This record gives sequence, structure tokens and C-alpha cells, in this order.
Amino acid sequence: MEYLSDNQARELILEIGRRMYDKQYVAANDGNITCKTGPDTIWATPTGVSKGFMKEEDLVKMSLDGKVLQQGKLAPSSEIKMHLRIYKENPKIQAVCHAHPPYATSFAIAGISLDKAIYPEALVNLGVVPVTKYETPGSQGVPDSVAPYCKDYNALLLANHGALTWGGSLMEAWFRLEALEHYAMIFMNTEFVIGKANALNRGQIGELVRIQEKLGIQGGGLSALAHQNTAEKKDENILSIDVLSIDTVDLDEERKALKIIDQTKLPGKVEILFLTRQEDIYQAIYLLKVRGAPAIGVAAAIGVYLAALEINEESYDAFYRRFKKAKDRLASSRPTAVNLFWALDRMEKVVLDHKGEANAKIKELLHDEAIKIRDEDIQVCKSIGEHGLELIKNGDGILTHCNAGQLATVRYGTALAAVHLGRERGMNFKVFCDETRPLLQGARLSAFEMVSAGVDTTVICDNMASMVMKNGWINACFVGCDRVASNGDAANKIGTSGVAILAKHYGIPFYVCAPTSTIDMSIKEGKDIVIEERKAEEVTEMWYKERMAPVGVKVFNPAFDVTDHDLITAIVTEFGIARPPYSESLKKIFKFLPRTTTNHHEHQ
Repeated sequence: MEYLSDNQARELILEIGRRMYDKQYVAANDGNITCKTGPDTIWATPTGVSKGFMKEEDLVKMSLDGKVLQQGKLAPSSEIKMHLRIYKENPKIQAVCHAHPPYATSFAIAGISLDKAIYPEALVNLGVVPVTKYETPGSQGVPDSVAPYCKDYNALLLANHGALTWGGSLMEAWFRLEALEHYAMIFMNTEFVIGKANALNRGQIGELVRIQEKLGIQGGGLSALAHQNTAEKKDENILSIDVLSIDTVDLDEERKALKIIDQTKLPGKVEILFLTRQEDIYQAIYLLKVRGAPAIGVAAAIGVYLAALEINEESYDAFYRRFKKAKDRLASSRPTAVNLFWALDRMEKVVLDHKGEANAKIKELLHDEAIKIRDEDIQVCKSIGEHGLELIKNGDGILTHCNAGQLATVRYGTALAAVHLGRERGMNFKVFCDETRPLLQGARLSAFEMVSAGVDTTVICDNMASMVMKNGWINACFVGCDRVASNGDAANKIGTSGVAILAKHYGIPFYVCAPTSTIDMSIKEGKDIVIEERKAEEVTEMWYKERMAPVGVKVFNPAFDVTDHDLITAIVTEFGIARPPYSESLKKIFKFLPRTTTNHHEHQ
């Protein structure tokens, strides 16, 4: 690897400093620049001087371990730790530029990533430009927030701070800063002034990825963007991504973020969210960006682990107090989904069981438990699918309500797991999806998921279920659930009990698919299950251009109802199929639970 000489590096840093100043990317003594002159040495701009008026004697030579090797009257930049961390994380990087260009900094302050596939030149040279979480300028938090991006990205927006670029040379780092500001200006004009941008489709982004590879440019997240549904045109937009190839909930280890599919955007757009702030994670659960009892549980486990990472208390008691506060906040997001409490209780037990150990060790154990909860969900859902397949045959018509497929879990789903596994084995089914008022999870999510899997799928309004049953088109009903009582009463999305009543009338088996984490043996019957009530606007205004109910009318909007156990043909779990009487069969199911399992089931 070739390096600039000391003289070359100093001259070029002064030139880039003047360019920054002339373009008004910096004010007063803002900004900083570094450049390698060897495998272990850099030249850096100092603190306390305008970048447009620096002299060679102002610059500071340092080793990559932070020792000053040569300096004049001025100390190194207050942000030098950020630069040193970038070089440590990615030794291929030769230079770093940090400034406050107005357009890019505006996006940093707004917390908006530059991640739309609209400008090929910027996509090739920069890739996606994410926003880091906010840290106080000059603090150790800044290099920590930047570190996860150094190996895969070319530019960053520092939340409420500015812009950051790097490259294989100082000129490359500078050109990327210029490109970033130009990209931000175009992005702002198309998104917020004109209000329209013709986004590139998946194939076009793929061509840009190949150009990057040919030029040897670091990807910058562009290949991941190719898997997102970014096309504006409807015929290009539909199913341009295999949504089933993405885990619904996951931990992004590099970003230290909760990774979810934003289900409020489906089916029109597949958007992947990377959430680090606790309030964003809370809102994602509350606003149904992640939904379905198993997925909520996994999201909560990962979320509270991320909360623990932010706790810097030295004492165990102080650490636990803050952990408990974060746990309780997440637990308040959805009161009916028992997996939420089950997962959070498991995470809390890790903290309680390891009192006396270093807090850093407890954080590692929390990480491991969150991953274990995620992996267990995948295996549990696959097992439910295997047992569900025993209840249906090739060519059957299946009615499902709400969404209890892969989008409600990490993978496979519960109620639709049998369909997914059957498809893998060459079986064909005809699936009827209730639209599921008022949030349309059946029409938006189940239908989208089934069509993505190549299943013969029909959407019906909720009040059409009786007709399709009477026509003989339905051989079985499969639904998920958010909580099952010990007597077999099951709480699921509002409207489920009506489907069960119709199924019994027409002699159609009605199956509830429930991981044991969803079965609450501490509750005797369904009337003891707390039912979440949601905002009236979901009924009166959502999905309509104009309000569709008179102002002042009362609205009853429960999110769930309880299906009585005598309407349920069987409950399908990962350990087998439970049949009436459930007060006995569910107890037998729980005998299969590992003795090490600790959750609400033990508190009978």
C-alpha cells in the first residue's frame, strides 16, 4: 500500500481545508481532516483554527494509538478519537473528512438517512448514507457510534452534528464529502420541494452494485438496498422482493440495532428498519410496525438487550434499576400479547440470576439470551407447521384470519407454517384471507405473504366468511393467537371468535396454532385476559381519504376477542396437538417443556 509523504499529506490537508471553507462546509473552527502517511501514522488538523487559514506548522502528526509525534502550538482536533477509531475498524481507509455541509447536516439533524435509490452516481460512490445515533461531540460515544459502519459504508450522517466520509486516499474522502452534499441537496429537492422521485428498481440497483464491484468501491449498503422494494411503478413494485427470504425480526450485530420489516408499509413497500433508540423500539411495537405475538416477544428481547448496552452504571443495583425501567416501558406497549411479557421476564431473569458478576458479563449473557429466544422461535414455528400438516391434505381450502404467518414470527409463522412447509414439499392449497378489519392484516399481510409463496390466494371481507364456508370452499380454519388460557379459551385478533362460530355451524374444523410461550397456564379462562382497546381513528379514518363516520359517534375498537374453548377443534403447539378437554391436554403438552425453561407457565 502506497502512502503520501509527510509534505504531500500536509499540503493536501491544507488544500482540502481551503476547499471546505470556500464551499461553506465549515464555520469558525469546525471540521477536521486526517490522512495516513504510513501504516501507523497520520497527519491531523488541529483544534482552534479555521480550516481555510491553516498553516503547515499548525498540523499535528500522530500515531494510530493516539500519541502525538509532532505538533506546533495547537493540540489535535477534539474529534481525533473518531478518526483513530475509523482507522482501527478498517485498516484499508487512508483518509477521513468531517465537516458540516448545510444540506447533509440538515438531514443529520432531522435524523433522515440518505437511502433512496434515486441518484446513480451517488449510489455508486457513496452507497446508502445512514444516520448514527446521537452522541455528544468530542465524547467517547462518537467513535463508538461510528465504529459499526466503517467496514461496509463510505459516508455517515452524525445525528444532530454533521457529515463524515472516508476513502482510500484523501482526495477520495474529499470527493465523497462533496458528493454527499450534492446528493443531500438533490434528495431534499426531489423529496420535499418537488415531492416526487422516480426510484430505481431492483434490477437497476443490481447493475450499480456490479459497477461498484468492477471499480473496487466499498459497497456502502447498496447490495442490501437492491433487496428493498424501491420502485414507484405499481407493476414493478409488486413482489419485487422475496419477503420470505428476510427474517421478520433480527438483531443487527454491527449496527447494534433491532432489525425489522416495517409492516405498516406492506404490501406497497418492503422497508427494513434498524432501530437503536428505545423510544423507536417502543413505538415500533405499539404502532404495529412489528406485530404478531411471537415477533413482538423477540423484538422485546432484542430491544431490552440494546437498552442494557446503553447502561454505563458501575454498580449492579444501579444497572438493574435502569434495566427494569427499560423493561417495564417495553412491557407497556401491548398488554394482550403474552410473548411480550414472557420474553422480557426471561431477559430479566438473566440479570437477576447473575447478580455479583460484572455488568459487562451480564450484557453478554443478555445478548446470548436474546439470540436464543430468536432461534427458538424459528424452531418452534417449524415444529408447529409439521404438526399442522397432519391436519390437512394437498388441495385443501384453508381460511385464515389476521396474519399468523412468517410476518408474525421470525420465520415460518404459526397458523400459516403448515402452508409454507407444504409448499416446500410440492403441496398446493387454496388460502382464503379475511381482510381483518380495521387494520387489514389479512388483506395487507397474509395475502401478501401467501402470494409471495406462490399460493393460490383469495382475499375476502370479514363478513363473507359464511358464504365461502357454505359454498364448500373451506376444509379447515387456521388462526394464530396472542394468549391461550389454561381451559383452552384463546384471545386472537378481533373477529376470530365469529369465524369459529361459523366454522362450528358448518362443521369445519377450527384450529388455533399456539407456541407454548403463548399459552398462559396461570389464567383459568378467557375472561381473565386483558383485551387491548385501540384508537377510534383506526375505525373511522384509517384507509379512507375522508372520515367515514359522523363526528362525535362513539367507537368500540377492541384489538382482540376471545374464542371459547368449545369452539376450538384443536390447539397446535410445537410439542404436538392438544384436543379437548384442554385443561388436561395442555398440562400434558407442558410436560415436554425443558426443566430449565422459566416463564409465566411456572407461576400457576
